[in-house]
Amino acid sequence: MPFSTASAFETMRPDLGGSVMDYDIMAELDGLIGMSIMPVFESAMAAGPFGTIPLKALLQDPETQRAANGHYPRGHFEMDKGSFVTVDHGHERVIDDRNAAQYREYLEYEQIMAQLAQAVVLKAHEIRVKNLIFDQAKWVDTAAASKWDLESSKPITDVDAAANRMFAATGMYPNAIVMNRKVFKHLRNVDQIIDRVKYVESALPTEISTSHMARAFDVPNVFVAGSARNTANEAQAAVVDHLWGSTLVALVKIATTNNIQEACVGRTIHWAADGSNIGATIETYRDPQARADIVRARMDTDEVLMTPKTVELIKDVT
Repeated sequence: MPFSTASAFETMRPDLGGSVMDYDIMAELDGLIGMSIMPVFESAMAAGPFGTIPLKALLQDPETQRAANGHYPRGHFEMDKGSFVTVDHGHERVIDDRNAAQYREYLEYEQIMAQLAQAVVLKAHEIRVKNLIFDQAKWVDTAAASKWDLESSKPITDVDAAANRMFAATGMYPNAIVMNRKVFKHLRNVDQIIDRVKYVESALPTEISTSHMARAFDVPNVFVAGSARNTANEAQAAVVDHLWGSTLVALVKIATTNNIQEACVGRTIHWAADGSNIGATIETYRDPQARADIVRARMDTDEVLMTPKTVELIKDVT
């Protein structure tokens, strides 16, 4: 069971956590994809090293014939070394006594404050993952042959070329494509996608789903990011944009097992010993001077890149 060591006056609130998750089904948090791209690995330590087998050791042509002296060939390699340091990420909201009493008849004030606190923590994780995956200085990128919002564009051709580049660099093909919803909606109207899908299952452009798109691109998964962000500062009117940009698409090799040594783009390393939960632990405590309850959401993670060259970016898609 989660616990907290920060203060004797803090109270764990699983009831609020459950209520918040019910809200998330209808909220824009349903469009977060970060933990699908960098799946959670539960760590017994808050920080530490890990090792991965280098690519060249796995792909080198093997020698197996026994020598005349009776010895068999022996392999040797140095592990590539990585490390992680989890960080306690959190956010608090104030539940003012007067406001809680005033709004009690109209809304679940406490639950909404908990939802907002949780949303901040989860969206911050999403931004960290997005910044790693869409880092054009880190990964090789190639421009689309033509804008994907044109019916005459060739997105399948562009994706096939990027997948072949990843194979040439790693010996692996991508198992997922990452895009935002604006790009996805454009793709549903592109002739090359419609022509590929219609041979598998008849579907109108508006009925083309992520599973249709995955079959069209010949990858197991298509992840469509639906979350938004306000790019203006607090003093300005809101300027709403997609959290995952509309000009980039990423081909990635994501983890499919819980083996930390699996070749993949990265992991969300989570440390639970201090009471953290994936999805955020919800706690409350009393601030008597402010005459308010404080609701806190927190999550202890590090987002770690694992295997080089497991992202291929296609830029200028819209």
